[in-house]
Amino acid sequence: MPAPARRVVVTPFTLSGAMSPVTIAGALAQQNAEALAVIALAQTINPGTPVIYGGFTSNVDMRTGAPAFGTPDMPRPCWPAPSWRAAIGLPFRSSNVNASNAVDVQAAYESAMSLWACFSGQRQPAATRPPAGSRAASPPRSRS
Repeated sequence: MPAPARRVVVTPFTLSGAMSPVTIAGALAQQNAEALAVIALAQTINPGTPVIYGGFTSNVDMRTGAPAFGTPDMPRPCWPAPSWRAAIGLPFRSSNVNASNAVDVQAAYESAMSLWACFSGQRQPAATRPPAGSRAASPPRSRS
């Protein structure tokens, strides 16, 4: 019996203003391009490889250059990613980060904000789902 295929988890790590454009749109474009490039590479090497689309984009403090994890801006770039992965039919993973130095209310609040992006993107409201029968809603077809 063949061994089960291992999933490849592709999660680009981009920091707006440091290693990607400072705007959310620019950082998301880079994140999506990086993810799709690695997914295409994985499929080229081994067609049919199970892949999980991930995303982690945060910002940096433009004065100090330090990553600004746990801020309200951290989850904002994560919200569109689940919609993109739904359009190409892949599972999604997100990250849970916070800037707290202890297990306290700050850690709980920041963790909840970080995870909210993942949870809110998994179930799309009917108004934002691709229409039934559209290419985005259809499972990928094999090229044989």
